[in-house]
Amino acid sequence: MIVKTKPKSKKNSFVEIDEVIWGILTNRVLLCLSIPLELPTQISELQFQRLIEEIENYSRNRFLKFLTYRERSMWECTQFLRNLPLHNLLAEKLMAEALGYNYISDQRFAEIMTRSMCEYGKSKQEIVQKLREKRISAELIEQNLAEYYYSQENDILQDNLKKALARYSRFPEKERIEKLKNYLYRKGFSYEKIMDSLSKMEIDYE
Repeated sequence: MIVKTKPKSKKNSFVEIDEVIWGILTNRVLLCLSIPLELPTQISELQFQRLIEEIENYSRNRFLKFLTYRERSMWECTQFLRNLPLHNLLAEKLMAEALGYNYISDQRFAEIMTRSMCEYGKSKQEIVQKLREKRISAELIEQNLAEYYYSQENDILQDNLKKALARYSRFPEKERIEKLKNYLYRKGFSYEKIMDSLSKMEIDYE
């Protein structure tokens, strides 16, 4: 087997074995393993196993830091390992480990994100869009909307309406109402619900 490194930064290098990138290691570790930097080198099976072990350990540490920063979806984790980069065999192993320890859960991710976005007054459309970006299934999206969003939707709309009223308070009434409608519609609220909320706050326009 032939191993060759390519600089990634001043301290780290890509590790290529038989023209396939397996991952990243620090230059210090590579030199400790008697792997010269940027020079093709023949390695034994024992050296190969040790090299793969070090790449795996380095990648696992990076992955765990990624997971501890905030809750992640499975898609985010897959993308992280792919962009690290890491060989598919090692990436699949690390993903299996993380799932086994329950470090990754699309159910938990969707729940936390839905609850958080509700607290920040986001509309159904905004929540769905964000969850879809993270490749959360339609079933999980609907499940969490039913549990956390629908019961709060009117309150969320009212909060957004109050914020919009403050934003457009300097405009004449007719123009203000049109701006409110457009603003709330762009946020993802239905026209029917917008009109219902506006009618309930009619006194604020007088």
